[in-house]
Amino acid sequence: MKASFKTLSEIPQESLSSLTKPQPLLKSKATPPPTPPTQKPKKIEKQQTSKEIIKEEKINKEQETPRESPREISQATPQETPQELQEAQTLEQSLQNLDLSQEPPSQENAQEQTPPLPYKQTLAYQFADTYTKKNISEIYGAEFGELGKEEQEFIINNLSYIGRITQSYLRYPANAGMLKQSGMNVVEFYLHPNGDISDLKIIKPSGFILLDRNSTKTIEIAYKDYPHPKVKTLIRFYISYIMKPY
Repeated sequence: MKASFKTLSEIPQESLSSLTKPQPLLKSKATPPPTPPTQKPKKIEKQQTSKEIIKEEKINKEQETPRESPREISQATPQETPQELQEAQTLEQSLQNLDLSQEPPSQENAQEQTPPLPYKQTLAYQFADTYTKKNISEIYGAEFGELGKEEQEFIINNLSYIGRITQSYLRYPANAGMLKQSGMNVVEFYLHPNGDISDLKIIKPSGFILLDRNSTKTIEIAYKDYPHPKVKTLIRFYISYIMKPY
């Protein structure tokens, strides 16, 4: 049966003390919060310069491209084509057939082999008289080839005629005849389209002043009868003084 108590005095003290005294609470040990994992400090990488980048690219390329051995390089020489081989064979044959004992051509043969000048191939020059050809070859020489085409044609066709007109006006100087002077000189002048002359002079004297002066005086009279060229033309020809025996 259960006991019932009406008042607090009736309750035994032991029971009261157990009620009044609070029992100590069990303290639970506080667990420390979990420590976060420690992170290592990141290394700050240096930015590469353009020179370092180019250097690294060169090194990578050298590592990628395999180096050829000396044997491989020697084997990679280009082979001769059949056409090159044929040319080499023909060259060897020509060298074998070459006769080294033959002497080089002399100067006379070389001159004969040179092609003729263009003006010598013209019909006018081929049908020209000896006087004209002699004056062209001896007095004009190589300069004749440098003249214009119209000048060349006029000289070839009219030089002999000009010489005959001059000879018709020519008189032997009396003083030169008394001194028995004779010889030959070469005159030069420019003949113009209007018939005038200029730059008259002796380019090859006879050795006697009387004969040379007489030549220039004769041309100053005879030029009025000379034919007129189409362009300014250089005229050269011989004048001879020969004493006839009595």
